[in-house]
Amino acid sequence: MNDASPPLLLFGDFRIDRRKRTLARADGEVMALTPKHFDTLLYLVENAGEVLEKDRMMSALWPGMVVEENNLSQAISQLRRILGDDGTEHRYILTVPRRGYRFVAEVRAQEVLPAMPTIEPPTVPPTTVPMDSPVQGPPIEPAIDLPNHSLADSTQVSATRAPTPARRRMWVAGAAFVAMVAVVGGAWNMLADDRGSNAGKSIAVMPFVNFSGDKADEFFSEGITEDLVTQLAQISELKVISRTSILQYRDTKKPLREIARELGVAHILQGSVRRGDNSFRITAQLIDPAKEGHLWAKSYDRDIKDVLAVQSEVTREIAAALRAIELNPGDADAWDILRATALEPTGRLDEAVAAQRRAVLLDPRNAAMAHRLAFLFIYERRYDEALKQARANLELDPKYLNNHVVIARAHEAKGEFAQALAAYRIPQWAFLPEEAIADIEAALAKTGAEGYWRARSAWQRRYAVQQPEGTYFTAAMAAQAGDIDDAFRELNRAIDARSQFLVFAKIEPLFDPLRGDARFTAALKRLNLH
Repeated sequence: MNDASPPLLLFGDFRIDRRKRTLARADGEVMALTPKHFDTLLYLVENAGEVLEKDRMMSALWPGMVVEENNLSQAISQLRRILGDDGTEHRYILTVPRRGYRFVAEVRAQEVLPAMPTIEPPTVPPTTVPMDSPVQGPPIEPAIDLPNHSLADSTQVSATRAPTPARRRMWVAGAAFVAMVAVVGGAWNMLADDRGSNAGKSIAVMPFVNFSGDKADEFFSEGITEDLVTQLAQISELKVISRTSILQYRDTKKPLREIARELGVAHILQGSVRRGDNSFRITAQLIDPAKEGHLWAKSYDRDIKDVLAVQSEVTREIAAALRAIELNPGDADAWDILRATALEPTGRLDEAVAAQRRAVLLDPRNAAMAHRLAFLFIYERRYDEALKQARANLELDPKYLNNHVVIARAHEAKGEFAQALAAYRIPQWAFLPEEAIADIEAALAKTGAEGYWRARSAWQRRYAVQQPEGTYFTAAMAAQAGDIDDAFRELNRAIDARSQFLVFAKIEPLFDPLRGDARFTAALKRLNLH
């Protein structure tokens, strides 16, 4: 820095003191930054408004060194969290797709620091404080030690005054994130293959597809991809292919098995992003290319401000899907996660039932887990067992009304339509109001099973007008009514809309009339569930 340059740079609610190498809020609260993170922020701020190519930034920040691009991505991600920039509003740091970054906030230079309270560093080393423990005396932000983790030296913050509510929330979020990374890192330890190599501890995050229909939203899908790479790269001993290496596969038609072989990875994460004005949907799939099968798949529909939380959730669930049981054999949630993310969607139903039975055994008073076991019997076409389990569940918790839906589905599958309607009446589902049930009863009395399904299909269409997610069930009802061509039209609409229920398409009994048709195989291929 030129000695004649103003020592202070102000932007938003922050100020940088270039001589003291500190970042502080306007009220004097000093933010904790590693030297490299400070250098990265200073470089961005000093070049505010300019698009900084990644190669240029890496040359400036790591002169004469050969480093992975992930180092820069990680620094940017950490700075965004510290500044409270969630990556959607772009108040400070904007990702410029395929190029680099730009600091977008207005920066003001200042010569003299106005008088304000100073904060002296504590004279005692920081201590680890449980997040739920009462804080007495001057609070000390929890210090979290992560071996072989590049964030470890940036998570210790201390202050000599009581934290504001916003800071308290930031502490909790930061501690939760770091703890999550530690747990995920442990889960990945199970991934080494039978030869004892590290081949299993590897993943490539393919560029997420932008389904928003607006090229201007490419930055959003690319930001999702980049942040997921960054978060996964923070897991110790996990090989994560850098973003520069996977960009060549953006529009490729190569089979995933070939891509995995070329990149030298055992797993591939691919997905899509659809962004609206105030919300977004992320669909992610973890694939084992060697076995050409899913290990985990899920959709997330959230408010736009929750994008960072979803990225962390995806990271955590990827590791859990690979699963979690080996680390926590006595944890009911681990068995429930294994069933939901790895076994059920891929059609491994016998294993799914066994896992869910274990979850219920470990948490016998959990009505939701017991309900999910009953529904599994529907997917296995074991309808009498589904009825038995659902009725037992109602004895456990009569208020858990979704068990009546299991009972209704089982009676439907057995052709016992009157009993099914009686069960549907109890939870009063939105798409089957009393008026609908009365119409279906009349159709059943007039033309039997055909009338039942045609009336069910008609009411489902009316519901789906208000709830596009319902196109999945519109397809299912059309299949049961015998309208096969229409069923496929609706199923493909559901796929285009990325309905969250599509994860059950491979195992859904309502689609049984479609299974002998090549179009159903094609639909499963679109979902990577074939």
